[in-house]
Order: sequence, then C-alpha cells, then structure tokens
Amino acid sequence: MKYEGYTIRKLLVEDLTEFQQIALKAYPVMFPENYSPEAQQAWFDRMKSSIEEDPLMNYYGCFKSDKMIGGMIYFDFKMTLFDQLVDVGGIGLVCVDLLHKKEHAAKNIVKAFHDHYYGRGITLTALYPFRPDFYTAMGYGLGKKMNRYRFKPSTLPKGSKEHIVKLSLSDSKKTVECFNRFASGIHGMIQTNKKAKDRLFTRQNVIGYMQDNELQGFMAFTFKKVDPDNFILQDLIVEELIYENSHALRELLAYLNTQADQVRYMYFHTQDDFFHYLLHDPRNGGKKIFLTSQECNLQGLGIMYRIINVRKLFTDLSTFNFRNQTVKLLITLEDNFLKPNDGKLILYFDNGICSVMDDNHDFDAEIQLKINHFSSMFMGVVPFKKLYSLGLAHISNLDYLDTINQLFTSEHPPITTQQF
Repeated sequence: MKYEGYTIRKLLVEDLTEFQQIALKAYPVMFPENYSPEAQQAWFDRMKSSIEEDPLMNYYGCFKSDKMIGGMIYFDFKMTLFDQLVDVGGIGLVCVDLLHKKEHAAKNIVKAFHDHYYGRGITLTALYPFRPDFYTAMGYGLGKKMNRYRFKPSTLPKGSKEHIVKLSLSDSKKTVECFNRFASGIHGMIQTNKKAKDRLFTRQNVIGYMQDNELQGFMAFTFKKVDPDNFILQDLIVEELIYENSHALRELLAYLNTQADQVRYMYFHTQDDFFHYLLHDPRNGGKKIFLTSQECNLQGLGIMYRIINVRKLFTDLSTFNFRNQTVKLLITLEDNFLKPNDGKLILYFDNGICSVMDDNHDFDAEIQLKINHFSSMFMGVVPFKKLYSLGLAHISNLDYLDTINQLFTSEHPPITTQQF
C-alpha cells in the first residue's frame, strides 16, 4: 500500500534484522539489554517464530525508496465487548528511524493500520500510546486508568493456601483455559493463546489455585533486588493475577502474605479501582499528604480505543440491548482522520435494540462530539453526562440527556491485562 510516498507492506523473515535495528534505536532505554549480540539473537528468534507460527501477530514495515524507515506489529485480537466476543485490531512497537523523524512516517503507519482492519470489516482498534496527544489527534479515546499499588505483604489478608500449587510449562493449556473463561465475562478483556502463556513460564514464577483438578486462578510474579549488599531482601512484582472466583483470589493473596520475611514491598498493577479495599493499610509508603489525603497509588494513562467504522459497529450490535432505552438519535461525529466516520448517523433504539437508519429519517435528539470522546464513551470509560458537563459533547434536547447517558453507560468500564 502507498501512503504519501511511503510503501507499507508485511515483513518477511529476511526483513527482521533491519526492523530490529530500527526498533532498538527508536527505544534505546526500553531495550537496553538487547544491544548484546546474544539478546539480539534471542529476540530475532522470537520474531522469526512469530512470523512462522503465529498468524495473529504480523510485522509490517514502512519503506521509502525501497529502504525501511519504520515499522510496527499488527495484532488480531478477540475482545469481550460488553457480552459479545468481537475482533479487534491492535498495533504495537510503532518505530521510525531516527533520521526520518518528523516526516509523517508514523502518521502514515497508523493510516495503513486503520485501512488494513477497516478493509477486513473490523470496527474497533486499540493501542498503548507512546504519546497520548499524538493518538488523540488520530481519533483515539482514553481508556480506563491503570493503578500501581505498592504495599507491604503483611497488609494483605491472611488465610488458607490449601489449593495453591506451583505451575509449570506443562500447565500452560490450563492457564489459557482459565484466562479465557475469566476474560469472556469481563468487558474489555482480550483472549490469550498458548504461545503467549508459554512465554509466561519462561520469564516468571507462576502459582495457581487448583480445585477438583481445574485451574480457577493463577498469578505470575518476579523478584527485583533492592540492595546489592542484602541478598535476602527484594521486592515482588505481581505481573498477572487472574481469578474466577473470590476463593481463588483470597488464597492467592494469602500466598503473597506469607512472603513478608523476604519481601520489602509488593507492586501490583490493576485497573480495579477497588483493589485497596483488600489491603489492611493501602498507603504506599510515601510521605506525601495533599488535601488531608495520603498517597495510596499511582495512576497512569494506558490503553486507548478507537472506533474505525461507526456505522458497521452498530449494525454488528443489532442484537445487543442498550439498557432498554428507546430514542431516535442523530449522532454527529467529527473525525478528521477517517472520513467515512465524519458526519451524521441516525440510530433508532427500541427498548434497547438498535437499528441503523437512512440519513433522511426523523430523530428526537442530536448529539455532537469528536470521535475520540465518542470512542471512550461507547466503551464505557466516561459517561455522556460527564462529557456534556465538561463541554466536550453537545445535545439538542436536554429532555433526552438521561436516556442518552443510559444508552452508553456500562456497569463495568473496560479492563485489560493484555500488553502489546
């Protein structure tokens, strides 16, 4: 595909060395260890394996006059959207040769990404931004914030570890099954596969909650040295925590509680805003107090979402119930990056069931907003009422404010543990 003088195509194995060098130089702090020849070769082997064995992960390059000057990875995800499993396009490791920065390569890389998934009939894309403002300008809406908790092991609840077992690579299939059962019931969660979970066992310690020979929860974690002069003290980083029920969660946390003698702090990343209720003392050990409030956790902006085909999205959701609401709604979107989205769309909601109508139909109310805010609202990250109160959305008839707010309100905002 051609974009403003750039050619963007799928990479072959023989292209990977060049792609690797561009990525290493684009992210020198992110990949410092990969500058060693051994580490570079190991990474190359993983990329080669992905190209040959993983059809859901594809490498693409951006070429100028037959010279690669950038690249990215496309991910074919399956995500739980409310109560349905849908295809979603993901993009990661977007990189541009340092000599070709500010030449619109990244912009055209993202354009090609959108065209690729739009052409396949996929309506949603997601990414982790290098710069949120850059991707906001391309129509991406903010996802739910990520929390980083730091706490002492002793502040976790004590309890039984009767069903806790150490897991190994031979349990990879069970972790996939457990993860995907969990993911199927959580809005925003992305399904995993055996290849991804095999990697989990090569890099981390993994324990599980086994009940009647069925894995109903697992946790992956690593240790980080605190002091070079103290070989028995370390921090523990929880890399992944999956649980299908509260019994599994309580026993996994009880396991962490017992590590207090050799662990200074534990670090845990989660989009669960209520995790601190589990902690006897949720303070993070910091000394800062602001407005009579004590530091508890750090928050960061992570995943972003974008609707790349609004009309088809609602057509595909023809059986989904939008909170039993009834309204004839005109949506006017501003989308400067994907012109098919830019403009007006009339939707009829009849007791929650949506129909896409022709442009000449009548309507009860009109809302106006940008595609990035609409994407966040649709995913359940931010309510319409909040966008309206912030001046980021407009409505023609305030009598329908509550109805429209209900249409796009999710009981649970989207969460994901997928890093890409």
